[in-house]
Amino acid sequence: YCPASVISPAHSHGHPFRFATECDCVCASSVFYRTDVSGYGPQMEALVQLCPNLRDIDLQSCRHITDVGIARVVALTKLQRLNLYNTRVTAATMQRIAPACPMLQFVDLGHCKEIGGDDWDAVVVALGQNCPQLKGLDVWRARTLTHDAITVLANGCPLLSSLDIGWCRAVECGECIPMLAEKCPNLRKLFLTAVRNVTDEYSSAYRLSDACLRGGMCPRPLGIKPPCLTLELRQ
Repeated sequence: YCPASVISPAHSHGHPFRFATECDCVCASSVFYRTDVSGYGPQMEALVQLCPNLRDIDLQSCRHITDVGIARVVALTKLQRLNLYNTRVTAATMQRIAPACPMLQFVDLGHCKEIGGDDWDAVVVALGQNCPQLKGLDVWRARTLTHDAITVLANGCPLLSSLDIGWCRAVECGECIPMLAEKCPNLRKLFLTAVRNVTDEYSSAYRLSDACLRGGMCPRPLGIKPPCLTLELRQ
């Protein structure tokens, strides 16, 4: 029994998998771990078996957890939040997780180097087609991501409120931003780090309640029209 419903370093004495095994923590809803754990298939398998009701997993920067280990997440059908920032997850695994976890609301895949080539489109399409409750997605540095995948995401995830496509230089903002504003009325934050092709000409196609241009590459400021989207360009 876990009264806090959270597995964290404080509970696990440095090893969340050991804590789950010793405590038989079937009621746990969250796992947060932000150091490099030496865990892979067997450890992750034990975790998902003992904690079937997990709704939140944060494994950001856990580079020692292999793609095989991360793939065990497919057993967590109630999962709502999944943070795999800077992990070794592959496109094939994400294409398995998306249909297995249709309740996902927030997914962080920023700086996932094992997803490359044309695979980013396949990953985002899988989320768009299988996770209709998705509200937040971070695909920072998905350099090959294209407008086609963003279109599928927008059509399939109307609840989307936050999207980070920083350094996604293959995405054409002239097509992407107006379409997102139309298909995702709840969108409030769109992060466009290092995007160079956002100009005032797009402002007529979508409404902005605020524009926070932080470290952006815009040639000139965006026009402001009420009320819809908070646009941030971050370094």
